[in-house]
Amino acid sequence: MSSCLEHSKETHQIPLKDFAEAINDYKKIYQELKLFLFPTIINKTDNSLDTDDRTRRRYLRLIQPCVFFPALEYEQTSKLIDWLQEKAEG
Repeated sequence: MSSCLEHSKETHQIPLKDFAEAINDYKKIYQELKLFLFPTIINKTDNSLDTDDRTRRRYLRLIQPCVFFPALEYEQTSKLIDWLQEKAEG
């Protein structure tokens, strides 16, 4: 059995194909992820705070959420989030 199949069966049990809840709308996936990670006023439609850029950056650093994952998967996780953002933003 392949490692992907083994991992799927041992962990999340999400099928590798024909998954009824799968969506290909990367923009929607990314927006939902942002709403989950940043449930603040930054997620307004205009994605901004009513302040200058420096204040906004400081605020973002203060509220940045922790995303936990195995240390061995740091690069994979970072690249996945970057890839998803690129797909979402075109």
